[in-house]
Amino acid sequence: MKPKKKLVFVQLPIPRLAITREDHNLPVAALVLQAYLQEQPIAKHVDIQLLDPDLQNYGSDETILREILKLAPDVVGLSLYCWNVERSLYLAEQIKRASSSAAGASGPLLVAGGPEVTPDNNLLGHTAIDVYVYGEGEYPVKLLLEASINQKEWAEKMFDNIPGTMFVQNSVWRVNPPQRQAVDLNQTTPAYLKNLVPRANWNEMFVETMRGCPFACRFCYYNKNCGGLRYLDCETVLQLVRYARDQQYRELFLLDPCFNLRPDLEMLLGHIALINADRQVKIATELRADMIDDHLAQLLADAGFSEVEVGLQSIHTETMQQIGRRHNLDQFLRGCHAMLVRGIATKVDLIVGLPGDTLEKFKQSARWVKREGLAEDLQVFCLSVLPGTFFRAHAEELGLRYSPLPPYYLLSAPDWPAEDITTAFSWAEDYFGMSFEPDLEEECTLQPVLDGRFQEILQLDPSHPCQLPGATTSITKWVIGPILKADDLFTHLPVMQHYTKNNPYSIYHVYIELQQEIPLDALFDFYPAFTLLKQQFIDRDLSVLSVDATAIFHYQIQILLKTSMLSRFSQQYLAALQQHFPVEMVGTNAEVKDEL
Repeated sequence: MKPKKKLVFVQLPIPRLAITREDHNLPVAALVLQAYLQEQPIAKHVDIQLLDPDLQNYGSDETILREILKLAPDVVGLSLYCWNVERSLYLAEQIKRASSSAAGASGPLLVAGGPEVTPDNNLLGHTAIDVYVYGEGEYPVKLLLEASINQKEWAEKMFDNIPGTMFVQNSVWRVNPPQRQAVDLNQTTPAYLKNLVPRANWNEMFVETMRGCPFACRFCYYNKNCGGLRYLDCETVLQLVRYARDQQYRELFLLDPCFNLRPDLEMLLGHIALINADRQVKIATELRADMIDDHLAQLLADAGFSEVEVGLQSIHTETMQQIGRRHNLDQFLRGCHAMLVRGIATKVDLIVGLPGDTLEKFKQSARWVKREGLAEDLQVFCLSVLPGTFFRAHAEELGLRYSPLPPYYLLSAPDWPAEDITTAFSWAEDYFGMSFEPDLEEECTLQPVLDGRFQEILQLDPSHPCQLPGATTSITKWVIGPILKADDLFTHLPVMQHYTKNNPYSIYHVYIELQQEIPLDALFDFYPAFTLLKQQFIDRDLSVLSVDATAIFHYQIQILLKTSMLSRFSQQYLAALQQHFPVEMVGTNAEVKDEL
């Protein structure tokens, strides 16, 4: 009997500036595929694994690559989202490179799917990926695996007749027709009920109870990505709620585009209320507020719903028509208030940059939200011109100038000069008394979580040899010092440059401990020498908050000064230093560690 093929699924997390406990990067799509494939005849030929959650969520690029290669997979499946597509493609490239350098090794088949995989996404003409799967993945992935079973090596012709796939063949980009067979959600036991999800790694459950969307929002790809409306049957949903309660999950997220479209909604909510009578499980979802009345709001509250996202985007009818949406503001307001008075947090969304809107119209929408008491959980987004959407296909005729890289933010439009987009966010921060910048105060150390598996703090003393740990986190803190002269700053620069080259998608916080004045030019020279100053996703995501669209946020330098040594620095030098760098006064070595 032939050995089983080993399939490893990888889903890289949303990048963050601060080290926090990662609970949200649950590989939902991979778990759905794993549950589906386990029930197919091919299951006896394939061993399916999910990459270790801690490694996936916290590991640096090099650390993740090394561990994937150790697993020696035959197939690697990558889930691509706008926040991880660049890093995932880089990882795929490194897997290919490492495999091709191994004697006699052909390397694993690299398969990629997810919302980023659309025929019009120019990022995907990437030779490291053997085949992309667009749309629903169950059938194409099964066919890919079946085609591979009798193959000693992967061949492009394997993909020829598999619908819903894209690949490069003979240097030409080929897109096969979409697969038309809609997946029956009720033919597969959900991953949670198969005990495929390790409870210890997540405090929230993420469950898909429907597929398809009847709405055609022009900024969204979801309605094109799935077939018609399909629902997980009521009893299976109730089993999942019981599972969440029995396993003491903190929250249950229903990943539905519009939960209250279910035809059996009232009956389902009544049954959930009986299971979750004490509301031990907090339930969250997305729904249409204009389809909620007092009766449905009470049923949601009784069932334990604590949070809903309700959209809105704009209050202007002409804008809503241009984005392919309709809503009745009176009914929307009625639905929101019905939920709010019952303790259900109602997240209202506004989008900056919508065709048909202007800066002044955006402000009118914002004022309406605040006046009507809906601002408590307000979310403000910049329009993303996503691959596969109407706006992407018609960007030129609509005059939408957008970033070609994720998150594909609008840069300007006929009614949205670039400065108005930045102004909209700064105005909203002032008007609502809120901040859109990440809260670095939520930062924590991961050492108790990771039990020393990965190192997050890297200390480099110019007077000692430099030896970096073998496994590091994706967010690293570099403590360089004590610095007594300019040359000390550059003692270990080659080691640092080697590390940053091999970990281009890491976040770098660099702390330089000065104990003597050194020329500021040395600090200016060190800044670009440490790592390549190239924007990542997180930089572009935060760029709407900055007048400098090219700002770098993922790499920051901070100067540490011991209070006992301040007499060594002139007031003029300190003033100049603080003009260019954040400066933190610390008392002792212990306080230096506390600062980190």
